[in-house]
Amino acid sequence: MISIFHLYLFLLVGMLLRRLSVIDDVGVSFLNKTLIWLFIPILTLIHLPAVNVELTIIALTISPFVIFIMAYFYWQVVPRAFSKVCSRKDEGALLITSGIGSVSFVGFPIAQMFYGDIGLAYAIIASTAGTFLVFNTLGLISTIRYSAGLGNEGSSLGRRSLFLPPFIAFCAATVMWSFDLLVPIRVINLIDPMLSTYPAFAFIAVGAQFQVDDFKSERVLLLLALLFKLLFAPLLTYVVLWYIFGLTDIIAKICVLMAGAGSMHAASVLAAEAGLNKKICRTMPSISMPISVLGLLLIGTLLEI
Repeated sequence: MISIFHLYLFLLVGMLLRRLSVIDDVGVSFLNKTLIWLFIPILTLIHLPAVNVELTIIALTISPFVIFIMAYFYWQVVPRAFSKVCSRKDEGALLITSGIGSVSFVGFPIAQMFYGDIGLAYAIIASTAGTFLVFNTLGLISTIRYSAGLGNEGSSLGRRSLFLPPFIAFCAATVMWSFDLLVPIRVINLIDPMLSTYPAFAFIAVGAQFQVDDFKSERVLLLLALLFKLLFAPLLTYVVLWYIFGLTDIIAKICVLMAGAGSMHAASVLAAEAGLNKKICRTMPSISMPISVLGLLLIGTLLEI
């Protein structure tokens, strides 16, 4: 089982490698693609078919949509309270980067550390059937709306993202679950040594993306975005699940934990390509993901008190 010490160590190694220019943008891209094209699909196929479906599992899908909607209203109100004028491209970038979390990068290892394989399985559902669906629906619609510049390219990007390996693996795992099929134990034992390196890959990748070059020029908006993404989103999720719906089981805990994950890199890249504020799109994932590691560890600890 991975420890908090190792997570910090991998994070710091990633930052150090980037600082020393051992890893450049190409290296970061390689790490990200390794996670997206190799680790996440395999983990999905192994763990998702073994989940016992409960009614409350729908919270893992619904809560990311609720967070995105809350982010929308947050950006309609909060900047005005600070007398900060946002352009449409600013607002769109802030909505995408604060409204959609990177559950698979920072969430999977921490969910497994606190709750074992069942926690990882629920985190996979929160990612593939939650934040990924938000990205392909509300995220894509909002990007087109705020950029007014994607045109037919928007539908092309949507189709391209649907054919990414994590979503294909989710669909395949759903079929496996329907027919009560599991990956053979021999196969799992064979690839388990490789899968054990997933936390190292994920956290080195997160650490290597940490950059603050553009923070100063957009610091007010970025601080407000970090406040929502890392504090308000998990706190509001906790209040809704615990005190309104009375849910306190492991599924509710995973919902709260995943709500505090940093910005989704893929959604931020899409927003930047669409012409939204590039400084915000570039800086939010690079800052929020490393910081969210500390936040998720704190949230997980508090949930167990």
